[in-house]
Amino acid sequence: MRFKNFKNNFKRAFYEESPDLLDKIENSCKNQVQIAEDFKSTEKAAYDGRVGQSRFVNFVFNKWAKATLACVLCLALFASGVWLGVSINGKDAPINTEVYTKMYLDVNPGLQINFNEQNKVISCVASNADGQEIINELNLEGVELNTALSAVVGAIYVNGFISDNTNSILVSVDSSAEKTQEILSSVSQKINNVFKNSSINCSIIAQSVTTTDALEKQANQFNVSVGKMNLVNKMISGIDNLSEENLLDLTEMSINELNLIYSQRAHGEKDNVFAGDVVSGSVGGFLREEEALNSLLNEIKVQSTLLQDYLSFVEYEKVDGEFKLVYNLSIILIGEIVSYHFKVDCKTGEVLQFDINLG
Repeated sequence: MRFKNFKNNFKRAFYEESPDLLDKIENSCKNQVQIAEDFKSTEKAAYDGRVGQSRFVNFVFNKWAKATLACVLCLALFASGVWLGVSINGKDAPINTEVYTKMYLDVNPGLQINFNEQNKVISCVASNADGQEIINELNLEGVELNTALSAVVGAIYVNGFISDNTNSILVSVDSSAEKTQEILSSVSQKINNVFKNSSINCSIIAQSVTTTDALEKQANQFNVSVGKMNLVNKMISGIDNLSEENLLDLTEMSINELNLIYSQRAHGEKDNVFAGDVVSGSVGGFLREEEALNSLLNEIKVQSTLLQDYLSFVEYEKVDGEFKLVYNLSIILIGEIVSYHFKVDCKTGEVLQFDINLG
């Protein structure tokens, strides 16, 4: 069922992005009918009145039927060509190979897709083995940007890299300011259109990026895409409790794990680092902040009405000999001057550590 839904959505995407040749095909059919009319005149002269009107009408009808059948076959071949991606979007014609837009897609597979100024795919590059697996399944050269995005996301889904619990996608765009904003504004809808007949609701981070030699070198050093490297650098610069000491841990995390930490940015963002990012959806596989807080209050048997204030942030740290993503939750109860500090498992809501700050 999952593959069937993807295939239908993928097919629809090809139809939407394909040139409208219906008028040309209809004109071709009209020409075929005109040929039949020419045969009509010629045949009347040849038969010299010896053929009855009914026989002649049958002849003309047969010619017209053949012409109509030819039109139907043309339409069928055209539809098949759209589905197979053959010559849609001008793939048979030479394309401009100058890179105008770079799009980095990260889930676990990491991909870089290069487009020309006409939004046609020039090339695809994988940033890891999973990305190469996706590239090997697709031939996107010459395909339009939106269709390519739908195809790649669909292939990632069909290969099991996207699910309810691993639903985060990072899209990073390097282009002109106008083109970047256009893509960032529409990318969430384009991606979620692929899943509109499924239960998947993607959590998407869409960011602009400027690809520099230094950024590419750093991305290669940590074996990640330029887009993921850019996000990690922004998180270190923009989230209060992160520093360069977290660099390796962050680059080794999945996009879903990074997204959980990224979702906490509002609690301590510095210098408006994340301005311009387009964010949608909730991170799957983890408790949301309010869910973790409610789980904690239930665990310690404290009613939410007694809560004066709280502070929360996500960290990846070693707890009882095992590295986990945890919510660091500090709460202050009404009428008390002490604060209570808890480490709560981001997946299960289990309270892992507890201490009291008397100051």
